[in-house]
This record gives sequence, C-alpha cells and structure tokens, in this order.
Amino acid sequence: MNQRYVGIQKVINVLLLAGLLLTFATPAFADGDPALEKTDPLPVLPKPIYPIDGNFQKLQKAIELLRPYIEISSDGIPGLTIDARAATDLGVDLDAYLRIQANIREVTESIHQLPLERRPVVRDGQWTLPSSSGSMRTQPVCVTIPKWALQAFAWYVIAQGGAWAAIGGFLDGTILGLPAGAVLNALGIAESTTGFFLLWWVDNYYPAEGRRVCIF
Repeated sequence: MNQRYVGIQKVINVLLLAGLLLTFATPAFADGDPALEKTDPLPVLPKPIYPIDGNFQKLQKAIELLRPYIEISSDGIPGLTIDARAATDLGVDLDAYLRIQANIREVTESIHQLPLERRPVVRDGQWTLPSSSGSMRTQPVCVTIPKWALQAFAWYVIAQGGAWAAIGGFLDGTILGLPAGAVLNALGIAESTTGFFLLWWVDNYYPAEGRRVCIF
C-alpha cells in the first residue's frame, strides 16, 4: 500500500469521524408525544476529533491479519480462533491483540445477558437484532441503540468482508426491529463507513448507555 493511498484513506477516515461527531451535536428525541419533544443533551465527548494515530493503525493492521480467524456465532457473538502467541507470530501487535480480545469480551458479555429470543440472529447472510416482540416495528418510533449492538454489527461486517468492507453491503437485516440502514442513517453513520472504522469509532466515542434515535 503506497503512501498516497494511506494518506487518502486517512483523509476519508477524518471526514467520516467529523460527520459522526457533528451528528452527536444534534438533539435526541423521546417516545410518547407526537411532536417527539427534545430530551436532555447528549454527554460531552471525552476525546479529540483527530485521534487517528499509531494505535489506530496497529489495530487496523491487526484486524486485517486476524480476519481469517474471526468467527461469528449464530447468535451474533464474535470470537477469535487464534491465541496471542500465534497472532504475534503473524505480525500482530500484542497490545492490539489484547485490545481486540477485550472488545470481543465486552460484546460477548452483553449478548449473554440477553434472553435467547432477544439476541442477534445471523442467518442467510443477514445480521438481525430483533425487537422485544420479535417483529418489525411500526414507524415512526424512537429506540435506544445499545453500544454492544453496533460493535457486534461491525464485527459481522469485518468477518464477512474484511476491515475495509463498507457497511452498506450488509444492511439487509434489522436493528431492534427497524431496518438497519435507517437506524445507522439516524445515527449519522454513512453506508460508506468501513467495518473497522465503525468498530473503532463506537469503541472510542459511542456513549456506554447507548443513544436514542427516532425513525420516521
């Protein structure tokens, strides 16, 4: 990969991140009232706008090298089939490997807390997170999108298409009973966003308590 291509990709990543951060400056909405009145402001982001540094590059390289060893279970849980020693033999940075494993544990623990009927479903090339009723929701509606759901979706994209795969090719399913594309659009996440960038952004910037969005 030549320096010019790397430089172009960095610019694309910065523009994507700037757009996502601007989205967080807009108010969220609540259920109930037809007018969907404004709620409390979102929490202040704790990190700078341009944190694309060596750690970002190491994580991206690590995921590219580890992709053949990433598996997604039928209930959407990501996992690695390679240990730390073997990963470092491939050229994976050890700290990056440990961070990836920590992210996977976070997603796994969150999904394990859900009853079986509320867990993601991976079937026929689709990643789907059902609603509480198990059916498609009627719009307009407001829902809280949990952090782990976006992390799990990002891992699915990476496992299927690689770190550079755009999420736009994986939007056939639903998130909490709503079309995945509509949910991600409401969060300000472009279809051109790569699976790795989505995972990294969610891990660093998305509120731990999730974010409430409205789909009209």
